[in-house]
Amino acid sequence: MIIYFAPDCSHCRHLMAEMKPVMKDFRGIQVVMVTFVNPEQQMSSIKNFYKDFDLKKYPNFTVGTEGYTYVVQRYYQVATTPYIAIYDKNHKLSQAYTKPPKIEELVAAVKKVE
Repeated sequence: MIIYFAPDCSHCRHLMAEMKPVMKDFRGIQVVMVTFVNPEQQMSSIKNFYKDFDLKKYPNFTVGTEGYTYVVQRYYQVATTPYIAIYDKNHKLSQAYTKPPKIEELVAAVKKVE
């Protein structure tokens, strides 16, 4: 699962707050969280996001930035954050969300590809 986010995005923070109680449901899936902030100037915002949601407890979550490249943002045509793409075991796109889904819907989509 790829989550394109912004550390200061209220919708992104809300999504993570809703995911927190059901993190066990994401155990079997690799989650890559990508943001677009300048790595030199705003790495602290990414670190704070990582710390705020205690993501170190979840080794299947990787959080980072694409810096100024915007390759990921362009590839997925991300217009708003969070953007979520879920892939199946064969690396085929299973579901994409341009707006934050209800957490139950996200959990169901992840279970479908496990």
